Amino acid sequence: MSSARISQKDIARLANVSQGTVSAVLNNQMRGNTKVSEATRKRILEIAEKYNYRPNQQARQLRGVSDGNLIGVFVNEAIAPIFYGILIALEQEAQARQLQLIVGTFGADAAKNRATLTDFSSFNLAGVIVLYHDFPDAYDLFLDRQRLFKRVLFLDPADFPAPVSGVEIDYADGIRRAVDHLATAGRRRIAICQRDLDYTGMKERFRGYREGLAANDLVYDPNLLFIQPEYIPLRQKMADAVQHLVVEHHADAIVAGNDEWGIALMKELTRAGMRIPQDVAVIGFANYDRLCIASSPELSAVQYATSGIARAFFELLNRPETEDFSAALRVRVKPEMKIRESSAPMENENPAN
Repeated sequence: MSSARISQKDIARLANVSQGTVSAVLNNQMRGNTKVSEATRKRILEIAEKYNYRPNQQARQLRGVSDGNLIGVFVNEAIAPIFYGILIALEQEAQARQLQLIVGTFGADAAKNRATLTDFSSFNLAGVIVLYHDFPDAYDLFLDRQRLFKRVLFLDPADFPAPVSGVEIDYADGIRRAVDHLATAGRRRIAICQRDLDYTGMKERFRGYREGLAANDLVYDPNLLFIQPEYIPLRQKMADAVQHLVVEHHADAIVAGNDEWGIALMKELTRAGMRIPQDVAVIGFANYDRLCIASSPELSAVQYATSGIARAFFELLNRPETEDFSAALRVRVKPEMKIRESSAPMENENPAN
């Protein structure tokens, strides 16, 4: 053990128990379904004494925050850029409302996920916002423990097998905006390149693509749909997309599934001797600002309305206590478009009216 102060997480690992169990023992809070044998309790206390455990005063202060002032937020372990942007917006919204956030992470380890959620139940939370739930048994995990919290809200809850409340991103509207922009700029062979259609968000993007084409009097061509799973290496995937969509089927614009795909597409188009946006326009999805600006040319992108998402979560949390949250209350937030160099009008053509 290093000279750094030992944490409850360290004690849990050494005692081979969950962090929630350690918290219950050290804080003398044997409540609800928390049952700890005398042998386990003794082992935890011995480890704490051996390594000179001292409680985290900040955590104790958080546990002392009054009802309604502390909100739990869950993200994935890597904190994907989309969640980072929403976290910043949630923090800003919380500060404006004189609230505080406490952040936890979920990953592929089911036991760790359970322990994390159980540990959060020891805080005096007024509500929980779950940004990341794309892991095995997520639904069962929250169904079992939802009673531990006053309110649990999800980002994009539509993929859950039963009704839950939360905030939905209007992916279809985002893609419609991208297609409208490209059609107005003179593009007539607009393609879409994305992951499989198994997830609601991907289905919604495809629906928005079809609707955007129809609204601009463009005929849907199935050859301009390119779907590839995540496990294929990115460069190979985007090289195949350029070959299929542009070389073989003459796409003059591509809407990519995310910004990473959009930038990789531009690299492969350049390798193939094509100019962006003169020959092919490219639009990403998410608008990771620094990434999009650092690319050459700068990448246009559908942008998550992070401030709107944060506002919607807090508006749901502020619903009256008597309201039935089992009725799947949902707020849908529309994305925005950030136009940059990669989707300029076609050369020698006037934008369509």
